[in-house]
Amino acid sequence: MLTGSRVDPRAIPVYSQSVNQLEATVSSSSPSPEKTGLLSRLWTFFKTTFPWWIAGGLLVYLGLTYDLNKVWMELKKANIAVLLPIWGLSAVLVFLIDSKSLTYLFSWLNTPVTFRQILPIKGASYFLNIVNYNAAAGAIALLVKKRTGIPFLESASSMLFLNVIDLTVLTVLVGVGLALTPAGITPEMYSALFAVTAVILGIYIGSLVYWNGGFDFLILGKLRTWSIFSAFRRARLKHHFALFVVRTGYILVFAVIHYVSLHLFRVAVPFAELVIYNSILTLVGTIPISFAGLGTTQVVMVALYAAYGEAEQILAYSTSIIFVFVAARVLIGYWYLGAVSDDLRSLLSRKRR
Repeated sequence: MLTGSRVDPRAIPVYSQSVNQLEATVSSSSPSPEKTGLLSRLWTFFKTTFPWWIAGGLLVYLGLTYDLNKVWMELKKANIAVLLPIWGLSAVLVFLIDSKSLTYLFSWLNTPVTFRQILPIKGASYFLNIVNYNAAAGAIALLVKKRTGIPFLESASSMLFLNVIDLTVLTVLVGVGLALTPAGITPEMYSALFAVTAVILGIYIGSLVYWNGGFDFLILGKLRTWSIFSAFRRARLKHHFALFVVRTGYILVFAVIHYVSLHLFRVAVPFAELVIYNSILTLVGTIPISFAGLGTTQVVMVALYAAYGEAEQILAYSTSIIFVFVAARVLIGYWYLGAVSDDLRSLLSRKRR
């Protein structure tokens, strides 16, 4: 059982893969001394390459299912000369907003940090974020501990808290979209989304009552002593509200980018529906089953936007924007990697010991 500060960070599901993914990304894939068997090496290889196999398999499926020549023609019809600078600048803007969010997060819930301290940490994490969103979050917690002295479980707790805020923002945006009664949402989808939205918001409100109202719900009082929930103990309602506003802006930037870009690909999705679909796609993109969301995002996007354009149009858009954002994030990550390389080596050498 997890108790107090003695919790082993590797027991935390969300962040347990961070060190392994960190080593696989910036170091060799050789196994640690205690894992020298063939099965262990195969398992390590499988875990490291699994997202690539899924992405590759889904891309092959899409290539066999749809007309790639038509996808290429749709790509040429779009105004790429306009889209490339928009996407590139958007990737930088998203990076800056995300880094500012982390600055607020750690300053409010842990210890004061500066924007300049967070920039290289967030930038370097982009290498891991491409492979696995949760591993990148764990790597941020590790680097914050190394560079600021904030204990790992406390910084991991703050990242977990931010994930909860993000999920709440996405849920609220889905609710707002549903309130606008979008014509493209079927009654069955409306009912399902409404039910999921109500459940998630109910759980979030219950957590506010638990953490800020002091109500233990009979048996949950012991959670207050766990270090992984330290950020939830510290967070006041003003912190919830402020981070909610910042992260809403962050997510709406993506919605606006997608809205403008889709229309340039002649996929005329109304904004209310796009807000709903973009929230769903964001959640799909955080599931660590494919490299950079390749394959999974395209499959879901084709299904969601089918009423507004042909599959080849949607594939041309989704594939091109993903590759541009991945390239931009690789460049950002490479730019900042040198600033944290010593910290990464230290973390990896400590893991081997």
